[in-house]
Amino acid sequence: MIEAGTYYFISYVAFVGCRDQPQEEWLKTELAKGAIRPNLLFMPELLKRETERLKITTGLNIKAFTDEVEQEGRVGILFWIYPSTPPIPSQVNLIETVRRVDFIGSLDSVTDNELRDASSSIEEGKVHNPKGLDTAIAKINRLSMFRKVTRSDCKVMRSNVYPGTVDIVIRLKLKAPAGSRPDKAK
Repeated sequence: MIEAGTYYFISYVAFVGCRDQPQEEWLKTELAKGAIRPNLLFMPELLKRETERLKITTGLNIKAFTDEVEQEGRVGILFWIYPSTPPIPSQVNLIETVRRVDFIGSLDSVTDNELRDASSSIEEGKVHNPKGLDTAIAKINRLSMFRKVTRSDCKVMRSNVYPGTVDIVIRLKLKAPAGSRPDKAK
């Protein structure tokens, strides 16, 4: 039992519930930045603060427990990682995933597969990268089937229902047939 007013040193830091060894090593490195590592002085306030920091930076559901070691004046620290709950977007900069990509407008002359090939840099289920949207726009413009697509023709919507995901909608307008007035094209 840990007694108030008594100094303890950290004997070990262990994780339960890590998905793999690299994740555990990365978490240990993160904790060491905050002075939670073997042979340092144990401070309950620091443990609470570092546990909260880990929760926010990793999005993992983590709880810390102390485990008294038989050796006098030493304590072990166990971090339990529970099945993850989505982090709160206002607390952390999320890595967002593309949930859905939709094309709207004049699509009669092109197949969905052609559009998805041209926009492969914003593929559904992959990490959203704003530069990937610029690449997709450039590739769609190279198809030469539509009026020039710009960022203003694209809408990136963050989901309140599925935190950490975005839906992307790209509006396309067919080019005017040769010899017709551009303002009469659909």
